[in-house]
Amino acid sequence: MERLMIALLELSLPMAVVIAVLLAAGPLLGRRFTARWRYWAWLLIAVRLLLPIGISLPQPVVTLPQPQVDFSYPVREVEPISPTPTGDPILVLPGDDESDPYQQIGAETTAPTVPDAVSADPVFRPNQPQPVPSRTVTAMELTGWCWAAGTLLFLLWQGVSYLLLRRKLRRSSRLVTEEKILALLEKETAAVGLQKVLPIYTAEIGSPMIVGAAKPVLLLPEISFTEEQLSLVFRHELTHYRRRDIWYKLLLMLANAVHWFNPMVWLMVRAADRDLELSCDEAVVNGKNEEYREEYGRCLLAVVRAGMNRRTLFTTNFYSGKKTLKNRLSTILDMTPKSRGTLAFMVLLLTAAVAGSLVACTPGGEKNRYNIDLNDMDTLSREYIAPLAAIGDSVYWDDIERLDAVLLLQYASYELYGYKGGENLELSSLYGGEPAKRTELEALHRDDGFYHLPKADVYAVIEKHFAVDDAYLNACMKRRLADDGNSIIVSAWEMREQCFAYAKEATRRDDLLKIRYGMYEVQPGDEESITADRAAYAESHEATGTYAITIRLTKEGWVYVSRDFGYEEVTLPRPEGEPEPVDLLQSKKVQQRLAGEGYNAEGWTLLGSRSIYTPMKDFIPREDTDDFYAVTGWNENQVSIYRTAKGYAMLYREKIPNGFSGGTEAPVVTKWNESISVNTMTAEETKPFDFGDMVIEMDDATNGYTLYSPGTDCSILMCGQWECCTAVVEHSGSTPRFVNRRVFLGDNINNRYSLLMRSRTEDKGLVSDYYAYDRETRRLTPIPTGSGDYCSNIRGSDTLFRVQREDGSAVSIYSAANPEAPLATFDKTNLPLDGNDSVNIDWVYSDDRGGNMLALIYYPYRAADISDEWYGYQLSSYHWKVLPMTMENNTVVPGEVMTLPQRVPRNYWGSGDMGEVIVRDGLMYYSNYCDENGSDKLEDGSRRWEKWCLNLTTGQTRMLYTNDPLVSSYDDENFIAKAKAMGYTDEMLKIMRDSRVATDNALTGNGTGSGSEDFYSPGGSYRAYSRTITKKHDKAMVVLLDGSGSMRVVPQVFNDGYDAHEGNYAHVKLGFITEGLLWVSDDRGVFYYDPAAIMAVAENRSPLYSWSPDEMETGDSIPYVMWAKGYRAEGIIIAYWAALPQSWDGWSKLPEDVTIHAAVLGPNGQLQKDWDTGVQLATSTEGGPACLSSYGYQQREGYAGFYVSGAGDTDGTMYELNLATGEVTPAENP
Repeated sequence: MERLMIALLELSLPMAVVIAVLLAAGPLLGRRFTARWRYWAWLLIAVRLLLPIGISLPQPVVTLPQPQVDFSYPVREVEPISPTPTGDPILVLPGDDESDPYQQIGAETTAPTVPDAVSADPVFRPNQPQPVPSRTVTAMELTGWCWAAGTLLFLLWQGVSYLLLRRKLRRSSRLVTEEKILALLEKETAAVGLQKVLPIYTAEIGSPMIVGAAKPVLLLPEISFTEEQLSLVFRHELTHYRRRDIWYKLLLMLANAVHWFNPMVWLMVRAADRDLELSCDEAVVNGKNEEYREEYGRCLLAVVRAGMNRRTLFTTNFYSGKKTLKNRLSTILDMTPKSRGTLAFMVLLLTAAVAGSLVACTPGGEKNRYNIDLNDMDTLSREYIAPLAAIGDSVYWDDIERLDAVLLLQYASYELYGYKGGENLELSSLYGGEPAKRTELEALHRDDGFYHLPKADVYAVIEKHFAVDDAYLNACMKRRLADDGNSIIVSAWEMREQCFAYAKEATRRDDLLKIRYGMYEVQPGDEESITADRAAYAESHEATGTYAITIRLTKEGWVYVSRDFGYEEVTLPRPEGEPEPVDLLQSKKVQQRLAGEGYNAEGWTLLGSRSIYTPMKDFIPREDTDDFYAVTGWNENQVSIYRTAKGYAMLYREKIPNGFSGGTEAPVVTKWNESISVNTMTAEETKPFDFGDMVIEMDDATNGYTLYSPGTDCSILMCGQWECCTAVVEHSGSTPRFVNRRVFLGDNINNRYSLLMRSRTEDKGLVSDYYAYDRETRRLTPIPTGSGDYCSNIRGSDTLFRVQREDGSAVSIYSAANPEAPLATFDKTNLPLDGNDSVNIDWVYSDDRGGNMLALIYYPYRAADISDEWYGYQLSSYHWKVLPMTMENNTVVPGEVMTLPQRVPRNYWGSGDMGEVIVRDGLMYYSNYCDENGSDKLEDGSRRWEKWCLNLTTGQTRMLYTNDPLVSSYDDENFIAKAKAMGYTDEMLKIMRDSRVATDNALTGNGTGSGSEDFYSPGGSYRAYSRTITKKHDKAMVVLLDGSGSMRVVPQVFNDGYDAHEGNYAHVKLGFITEGLLWVSDDRGVFYYDPAAIMAVAENRSPLYSWSPDEMETGDSIPYVMWAKGYRAEGIIIAYWAALPQSWDGWSKLPEDVTIHAAVLGPNGQLQKDWDTGVQLATSTEGGPACLSSYGYQQREGYAGFYVSGAGDTDGTMYELNLATGEVTPAENP
């Protein structure tokens, strides 16, 4: 174990540096190389992290000391733990969506809850007598076992998360049988070069996804897509499938599991997940025109409204979250040619190969990374840096909200005791402070293996230097409080960080003190050399990180402000004058770009050029190190306009410094990164702009430029490197007129108004500008937004839109007709807080039928109360609130805030939702998923679901529906009377009761909500549909409605779903024959009913006629009806059946004589023909016979078609049956 741990550290540490460099160079790589380059780069690093072999160097570049500490412990026998087997997912049929608010289905947002795990390993004390026998282990070996435990817990966490996802999908998924969707899926499968068509289901998920590595299936959310959007969704997900991205994610997960202790690997996995989606988007839109890319972006935004899935193992997601949405939209719309980066990839490959040899962990090793001249900073290090450095550098934290309980307790332990327990160093003595209070702290170590720190002392010392109060700390430490409520528990393992920090540079501005310092990981034995000369120790040892602390000096001492990386700052002087323009048409990349758009390389006339210097701030690598400089300097930006007979080319070059010589005193740029964006426009597209009097106006703030024609008072707006972001604008009145659009089209508010978005890059990252566009007046109005604001239409309204802060702290409501200023803005200054200090605004809704009512949903909370639940939700003490509003004369008139009875479920990331919210006719419909105790589960483990209604005038609420059967008992006499009047039999009610189907769902004919058949009788007198009545989805009922809307059920239980027929799948099919009789089939046969008798709940409602393959088969075989289809024009029903051997185990290959029969039935169920098709029945990989259906067959007169899956669910064959002769021939597959 010790050797394994050493090898792991020698590989992980240098690879962390490689990852850090790639992450820091992310913006540069994004401009220069395709996302696919980064996709392969992360894959290479993940593979290297899992491979112990590489290129060896004669001497390592860096040597690190191994801890020279031994631990002894008594030998005890430990019982082995047996692994828990897991099974394959079983997909079942969910319910249909209903448009009526009383039948609305809220989106499921729960995620598996991961409890906190706190180490309780006892601390070894060498002075105590040891029992016999005992074993001694080295610190590295003990570290190795800790690593193994962490890896096991990580894999367990991933496995449990995936199992919970499978369980959710098993309950909610429904096989898609619509021919149009299946045909579109097959078309897109062929388009991406695949042969196998994936099974497709709908499920209660937030966005389209593929689930499963060995047996993948495609899942769609239960929302409406246009055919074009569905085609794009299929193309995206099938591109993932073709590239085997699920296996890519599995490889990343394994690398993360092995290197879970390395924070850079976590960041790598997050970046790789982002670049996986970006590269997939690149592949989908590669070679496509601008309109295709815009539609693809609109499809992505459409999925945003449906919500987001929790990302887990063996899945891909069409929507990857709001944090990467802007990057994805920019990638989709970016038509700039990018380099393949072959040379850069080979450099990365070589770097990864030798990484394991750059660092050696050897006893007595030395650390030498930086040799920087330091001032005597002993006092600054002792007074200000030491307490904060006690937190260590294992977590990047830049504000108080990111300091969790463990980090704050490490800080408090140093401040109170100068020491963090166990065998840790006496840190205070390293800085020349008072001796550590080792005895005092060790007295707080209890038999449970934890230190019990006094709560009052801990709170006092934290509040002394951090701007927090008791309420904040109570929320932060609530899982750390001991039973007595007076002490806080923390394990010795959590206090293991041993770091020495020493100041490198200090600057003061007014009352703000900023200190750059290095962190040094020290071991027992280093104390003497550190205390002898701290500056010399820092100068001669490698820093594990360079940071900068900012604190505010006060009369009482100091208060923490922030922490960030402490890269040395370099300022490049501005060159004299302006840069000299060059001929950009000489660039081969520009020529290739123009050729790709059909322009020749010759025949161009230069109309004008201009070059300027623009300010820049970026991190530039330091020569011969893995560190960076924080550089403030100047880019060279140039605009050149060319004309040819076909049109115009607008070229924009950006040269960015990427290296300099001369040191920090007299830096001179020696390396540049260059990018040239190309925009082409035809003469027609530029009208009415006149290039004859063109003036080039450079925009150094947004890396854009404007061409202005004084004669026509017209401009061409160019957004710099965003080639798709151009616009021709006429200056008419106070608002410019939008003539030509190449910005991204966002939400359509109505047929007249749309929201437009333009993305640009600033120092703080990608920023989006929004515009309101009026199609009739062709006016484009900028919408005032801040960084991170999000602009979209208001649900239900065709005249309003909103601008909402990314953190939900404020929202503004705008009118599309007058978008210059908001109609109203709401935040914590004008919303009731109920004694809290913050608000989280969920959404704004408008009446979906054109009424003047709006509803703003929010909840107030305390900013310090941060939930420690990361994946699940816990019910908070805060209640949902609703602010009703009305629109009167284009003015928002707020009403009285109403408090809902439901409390807000929260986790670390935010809050749970209220399902699909609908405002209609003065009422607001919403969903609730938790009871008053915070439980979202019913007794059978299914998720609780309640549908509620709020009167926006009176504030009254009432529950409309619940899926908890106990709310309305099956023993209730009124319910029994109503159910009997609908035709339910005692058998049917018992089945539904045992399966805990809500009584409301019984009386509404909804069952479990799952069902696929829905037909009307000739003339439309009756409608019949099927619904399952068990949570296993193996039993179903058939519901019949007449023209008046009266509802009855057919008094028979039908087999439907998995395991419904001797462990095999059974299908309920139904329809009406020409004579008006209702026919229903399942695995047993076909049954004919009189609809009038069913509706009258007649005493005799048994089938008028029936047919079963039992009439055809004798002996030990098991007749099995696989599928039935009615042909009303021909007056027949065809039932496809087979005789399964009674001894068949359901998994082995079926005998060759087991073939499919086609029974042709007349109007009264009489058997007219029974054709043996000769088609052999295969075995499904899920067990049971392979699938048979008739979807996708193009009907021909006198023929019937049926599709049979191949062995192991491989691609099957469509057959055509001649109804006159019984001849069966292969037909074209659907």
